[in-house]
Amino acid sequence: MNLKDVIRKVMQREVKPPEGEVWVTEVCGCLRRAWYKRRYGEEITKDMIVGIKGHNILLPKLAEELGCTYEVRIEIPVDSYILVGKADLVCEDRVIELKLSNSLHIRDEWITQANTYAVALGKDKFTIAIIGNSIITKDYPANKALFKIVLETAKIYIKHIKANKPPPPMYGDWCKYCPYRKECNKEKSITEYMR
Repeated sequence: MNLKDVIRKVMQREVKPPEGEVWVTEVCGCLRRAWYKRRYGEEITKDMIVGIKGHNILLPKLAEELGCTYEVRIEIPVDSYILVGKADLVCEDRVIELKLSNSLHIRDEWITQANTYAVALGKDKFTIAIIGNSIITKDYPANKALFKIVLETAKIYIKHIKANKPPPPMYGDWCKYCPYRKECNKEKSITEYMR
């Protein structure tokens, strides 16, 4: 038994969707990164393990204190796939999405993700809570137009999965931290590097 391989195998179950499913988190950010992650897997990091462990410890206790349910699964049929997500906390009046991050900056993909859960579960609002060196929370109204964009994005992503062809690059702040940057940059022209 190769311990390294076993660790990778166990962690891949946490980061790679089963056949026929597309995760909400895949379609709320860079589709190309999601496609590469699905195709090649992702190197396991300490931050991933901390995130999983942190959720496992905090969510049941927060749910009990707030009178909410936790890890509520949503399933939305999209073409021949199912768009799947797990809302961290579902309360009477809102969805709460918990993020463990060194940065207290709320990312657009987190807003899109939490909004998808809120609309799918019929909630009028959602809250993003970030735990880093301090704690911040921010409330947002649920947005049905943004939800529809996620569904359309899922359809595009599914077409690329079926065609076994990566989606076009989606350049943004996430590029500097992307583990697939080299693969993606192979297609860039010299002028794009100079921007």
